[in-house]
Amino acid sequence: MSLLNIFLIFLSFSLNNDVYEIQYEYTQKLEIDEDMRRSYPPEILEQIKESSNQSYMFSMITNQRESIIKLLPKVINTQNGLGIEIEPDLKWTYKNLKENYIVNLIEFNEKYYIKDSIHKLNWQNTKEQKFILGYKSNKFTFENENQLIEIWCAEDIKIPNGPLNYSGNSNLILESIITNKKGVRHSFHFIAIKIDRANDYDFKGDMPKEIIQKKDFEKIFNEFKKKESEMNVSVDKD
Repeated sequence: MSLLNIFLIFLSFSLNNDVYEIQYEYTQKLEIDEDMRRSYPPEILEQIKESSNQSYMFSMITNQRESIIKLLPKVINTQNGLGIEIEPDLKWTYKNLKENYIVNLIEFNEKYYIKDSIHKLNWQNTKEQKFILGYKSNKFTFENENQLIEIWCAEDIKIPNGPLNYSGNSNLILESIITNKKGVRHSFHFIAIKIDRANDYDFKGDMPKEIIQKKDFEKIFNEFKKKESEMNVSVDKD
């Protein structure tokens, strides 16, 4: 093998091992339409609006093969002292980009780590550009009957990843906006506020001991809801 081939293999291996740690600020916004305004008294609407329109911080560590994203702890600070919040569904996620699967943390009666395949989207290049943290970023969109998704990808960071449970992009997502088109108008916004390079990261050390398949979790969840419904009927009869 020539020295040139050895160098190219080494270079490719080194690039594939590049590790980035990105901090994202996450905000969500709930728009209250006239139907909702008529359905609830003003004080309840204010509580719903305050609990929904909150901001959070996420940390994502990623290379070209896999990533971990975590919701960072937050001190609840509400003016009315109720301390209620509508937290984001995303709290902890592992993605394996090479094998195209994802592990999500879902909590209802306990913690479940659910494995599923990553859904690939067909992103449309808008040709729009802007700079985020000094990185030239390109805008892509995806739209269906339920939602509109907008992402901004760093042109010079060749990592097909970001703070979404989707794939199809070839570069690192620095900003994303998801807007629901049906029901209550709820939008979700991720924006990178810090990017650092890391030498290495032990992804295996972050993995939970027990992971279940999505179909198995659905059985557990449906059984739980069935028992909950039966208990409510029993209480109503009493």
